[in-house]
Amino acid sequence: MKINKTFGLGILTAWLAFAPAKAAEKFNVGIGVDNYSKYVVRGMAYSENPVIQPSISVNKGNLTAIGIGNFDTQCNEFNEYDLVLDYTKNAGKITFSAGYGLYTFPETEMQKTQEAYASATLEKTFRPTLKAVYDFDKGKGLYAELSVSKDINIGKTTMSANGKLGYNNNYFREKSSLSNFEINLSMPIKTGNNMTIKPSISCTKALDKDFIDQFYAGFGLNYQF
Repeated sequence: MKINKTFGLGILTAWLAFAPAKAAEKFNVGIGVDNYSKYVVRGMAYSENPVIQPSISVNKGNLTAIGIGNFDTQCNEFNEYDLVLDYTKNAGKITFSAGYGLYTFPETEMQKTQEAYASATLEKTFRPTLKAVYDFDKGKGLYAELSVSKDINIGKTTMSANGKLGYNNNYFREKSSLSNFEINLSMPIKTGNNMTIKPSISCTKALDKDFIDQFYAGFGLNYQF
């Protein structure tokens, strides 16, 4: 019941955020499901087991609300629910984003945590992006990430390559250092006007003894209404 109230408040907050948007702008809704061989976020493995993550996104203008669930196949239950509110604005050659994330873990003592984030992307070759995430709840720390990405044409399809360097400053630990370097390859494939499938592989190299090397694969489906 507590989780339902939290999500109800999040949905109301998202609705109030969208309300001021221009009437001419329409809502765009997407649903998806991602499957991963393990659950790794910011260099940390939250689950060594395969997970299934259904999601829904609602966008209007510069505002987007995203809801995500995490189903752990070993314990055979949903053990995480996320709500993210995002504002993204393009200003010439730079794209700015800022947002808020609420992460709930109903089967753990932590129960929930919250964070705010901001990022800037230079819309040039390799799209360099600097992103900073601050957890002001349970994590009480900062995670910063510098990334580059490049789309590579392969025949009639496009492969996306992404590299990320992470810096962990007391983010769910009592230490500051470079934490991980990650390489991700994915290949979004359109199957019709609204459906996209996306296989991916990711490799994370630990840069600190608190982390370990990770390799995992994923497969996603997304439908845009």
